Amino acid sequence: MRPDLKLVLGGESRTVPDLPGSLQELKAQADRLYGLPSFGLRYRDEDGDWVQLVVEREWEFALKSLSRESIVVEVVNRPQTVEESKDLPGAISPISAESLLPQVQSLLQTKPPKSLREGLIRNLVRTEVYLRHHLPVPAVHINIKCDGCKEFPLFGVRYHCCVCRNYDLCEVCEAKASHLHDLVKIVRPITEDPEMEQSTVLLSKPEMDFVQHINLHPGSEIKPGSDLVKEWKVQNSGKTRWPADVYIVHVSGELASAPTETMSLAPGQQGSVRVQVKVPNQPGVYTGRFRLVAQGEPFGEELVITVKAAAYRYSDQLSQLMNMGFDDAERLKSLLEQHKGRLEEVLNRLF
Repeated sequence: MRPDLKLVLGGESRTVPDLPGSLQELKAQADRLYGLPSFGLRYRDEDGDWVQLVVEREWEFALKSLSRESIVVEVVNRPQTVEESKDLPGAISPISAESLLPQVQSLLQTKPPKSLREGLIRNLVRTEVYLRHHLPVPAVHINIKCDGCKEFPLFGVRYHCCVCRNYDLCEVCEAKASHLHDLVKIVRPITEDPEMEQSTVLLSKPEMDFVQHINLHPGSEIKPGSDLVKEWKVQNSGKTRWPADVYIVHVSGELASAPTETMSLAPGQQGSVRVQVKVPNQPGVYTGRFRLVAQGEPFGEELVITVKAAAYRYSDQLSQLMNMGFDDAERLKSLLEQHKGRLEEVLNRLF
């Protein structure tokens, strides 16, 4: 059940039953109800902090993160001039991103004395969090350098290599498509307090064990040129829940796939992960090796698919049956021969 929206202006609260799906719709709703010449919007997050609704992604984040019967959004009357806003409690003061960002970047590029370094970095981390939540500015990836253009720190979206150690690219360098390995897109930087970061990483590092092949067991015979969906059963063998942004990425082999997002598993929980691959057109034995990746770092056992591409007259039907989870290739072939490739009759025998 979707929560209701409560718009608050001063002491007045109005309930809107149809929750707007975008920030633009939310602003239009507030404009229809109050008709203010200029206003701002903000809401309280799960920690009780006010978050300004300036860009679309902040409203999207609010819809995903707030688990309440109603979402309360405050409408803040914004005067037309800066002088008038000084006298209005709670008004949203204009902030220049253009003036703040160069200052932050300049501070990050300095080498302060060791005695001041930790405190300075902590304050910069908190500044980055403030900027990301309150201003439509690029994210700042603390202590990360672009290995393409050497920009430091890395601003905007970060692309982390799944194979190379400590290799990152900014959006501009990634667009040149010069790197050979798969890259994981990291939009939100890791912004923990440096004093806690090391212990947090050690305690929360995800773990995974391979359980079984769900379909396409090793050595499965497939028609050359087939499109396949390979699925494995895995288990969260760690003590913490996997983060929300876990991807399965190609590491090596001829059977490749773009990075694919997977589910988040609780400790001890089992689930399936899958990739879509294309078998080469020539007969042969082909392999693909994959890893799970969280926050740019691989974890868990390697997941492998191995198939034999061979010419077989009922290979299309055989591929369909094996994609359904039937794994006894010899029995399937025997049934297909008996029923001259008629898939429906084979399925009747299998069930």
